[in-house]
Parts: sequence; C-alpha cells; structure tokens
Amino acid sequence: MAAPHTQEKPSGKEGFQAKPSIESVASVVRPAFCDAGRPVPLYANCFKLKLGKPGGITLKAYSIEISREASRDDSITASAWSASRLLKSECIWLMLQEDKFNSYRDGIVTDHQANLYSVDPLPEDLLQTSIRHRTALESEASPRSKEYIIQLEEVKTLDLSSFARSIESPEAASDQTDTDDILMALNIFLGHCAQSQPLSMTHLKDRNYDHTHPSTHKSLGGGLEAIPGFFSSVRLTGEGLLLNINTSTGVFYKPLRLDHLMNEWNAASTNTSIHAKAASLQTFLKHLRIRTLHSSKSDGSDGNPRPLIKRIWGLAQKDDGQGDRSRMAREAANPPRAEDFNPPNVPRAGANPSEVEFYHKGRLGYITVLDYFEKGMSNPPELAQNR
Repeated sequence: MAAPHTQEKPSGKEGFQAKPSIESVASVVRPAFCDAGRPVPLYANCFKLKLGKPGGITLKAYSIEISREASRDDSITASAWSASRLLKSECIWLMLQEDKFNSYRDGIVTDHQANLYSVDPLPEDLLQTSIRHRTALESEASPRSKEYIIQLEEVKTLDLSSFARSIESPEAASDQTDTDDILMALNIFLGHCAQSQPLSMTHLKDRNYDHTHPSTHKSLGGGLEAIPGFFSSVRLTGEGLLLNINTSTGVFYKPLRLDHLMNEWNAASTNTSIHAKAASLQTFLKHLRIRTLHSSKSDGSDGNPRPLIKRIWGLAQKDDGQGDRSRMAREAANPPRAEDFNPPNVPRAGANPSEVEFYHKGRLGYITVLDYFEKGMSNPPELAQNR
C-alpha cells in the first residue's frame, strides 16, 4: 500500500506564519477605568435618589401586631392568607384615621401589614389602638363588627443621613448594618400613598394601579379588564441609590352589578356542561367582595344607607346550612329541638334564587330567595362589585 501523500507547509511571506507565543503579545494598556472612549447616552428608567436635609433624617421603625378584642387568643396569623392580609390592611388604615394620629399622620408610612415608620417618635397613647372593623366604603362600623387591638412596638432607629453619606462618599463610609432595613423603608414609602387611598388605587406588593381613569382601562371580556399601572423599587448601586420605575398592567374584575358581571362571564365561557360551568363560575366568584345596595337596615347615623360589604364563598350547595344545628347546640344553653331546626332547601349544586328556599319566621314557612326579594321588598336587590 502506497504511503499517503503529504505536503510540507512553506514558511515565509508566501506561506503560513507560525502562531506567535503568548509572551510576544503586548498587554493592552488601560490607563484608568472608564476614563477613555466615546460617551454614549442611554435612556433608562432609573433615577438618582438623594437623601438629606439640614439636621439629618432619622426614622423610628415600629412592628405591628393585630389581635381580636376578646378573652380568647384570636390573633391573626398567616393561616388565612388572603383574608388575613386584607383584614390587616383595613385595620391599619382605620387606625391611622383616628383623631389622635392627626399630628403625626403626615410623617408616617406603613406597608399596612407588619411595619410602620415615623419621622417623629410616637407617644405612648398611640402605641395601642382599639378599632371596630369596617371597610373604606362604609361610613361607620356596624354594631356587629368585630373589634381589634393594634399594638405598635418600637424596633430600632434608622439614620438615613448617615446611610446617604456612606454610599455617596468613600471617605465617609462606615459599617452600615441597617442597609436592608433602610431599603425596605424607602420601598414602603413609595407604596404608602396608594395604600392610603383604597377607594381609588390598588397596591399589590411593589405595583400600583389607579382606578380613577376608566379611559385607560382595556376590556378583556368575561367580566375582566386590564388597568395600567407602574412598578417601583429603590436599589443600591455603585453610584448610590437608584429609583427604578417601569410600567405594569394588572387584571381586575369590572365594577359591575353582580348579575351583569356573571352575564359577561357566561358569554365568554366555553364550557358546555352545566356542571362544569357551575364549577368554573364558582372559581371565578370565590372570595370576591361585593357591596350590597338593597338593605334598608343599614342606615347610618347621618340617615344615609350604609353599604354592607359581603364576601362570596361559593355557589349554593345541597349541604348548605346542615352544620348550623351542631353550632346552635354548642352556643345555646338548651339544644334546639328538631322542629326548630329549619335548614335551607337547595335541590342541586349551583341552584339559582328561584330554586333555593329558606325558612322565613315571619311567614312561618319556606320561601324562595327570589320571592323574598321580589315580593317582600319594594326595591329589588342590586349588587355592585367592590374591588
């Protein structure tokens, strides 16, 4: 077998040059970091944030604890996640509306959950407040509203001026152990305004949405709409504090009467099975808060109707009311007789108002929900969705 043909690569200008050794490559000279080159302008959604005023800035940090006004321990915990967060937010909002906070309210920011900051130390009488719960839509609390105690406890003092000097001047740098706490306080400051206006704005973590400009809302069908908002956060960089702002879009229920909202959802639903549609509708409505407009018993002290806020837990179920007898037996001194126990009649899951019956003591018999509102009231009920 013949040996394979080989050709030796020529050297010199007409051939291939030998690969230079790494020692023969001169190092690139960099006289100073970012001191040379052509400046390129960039448009960014970050803004330089400066802290400071004559005399310095200090914040008093407080923790917030909420408990039920009762003999038994009924503290709010994270077990009921969504309801617990909403209740905390409303209770803290009510606390700040108290007259005793008038002289301090403008210098207070809070996340309406667990943290509160004040530019002035709070006196002893502000550290504990007892409030009767109501929503922002209610002008006064119902006599049946539960009472809560809000306890504030001072945690630490944050020196924002010293922090600002340490990040802006290397010579003034010092050991800052409160960096995370100060950044959290600044981010809470950005969201405090939205949370203080629950009727016009919605604050979700670090996002804010304004409901007062319907022209900017976009209908998504099925009872939902998209509302533009903004995202904001304070970040620590090598150049100091930067405020990052960006656009954000949130999805919300439309502010419609409940029956109109359900009709919109039904028009967009693709379920053909009545059972699947009922299950899907229950998922859509569950935990939704509504504002009732029909109750004549909710007149406020000013003579105007006081709206009642209710929460939807689901559609009608066949076993609704069956657990009331055992509850009545526990709460009453004498257990109820069988003839006194009249649970509602629900023929099927997701039954409508013309099918669901409940016992009416005034009429000594059962009546459908539809008949009760149409025949027993001069004005038919109207339900409006509440954000």
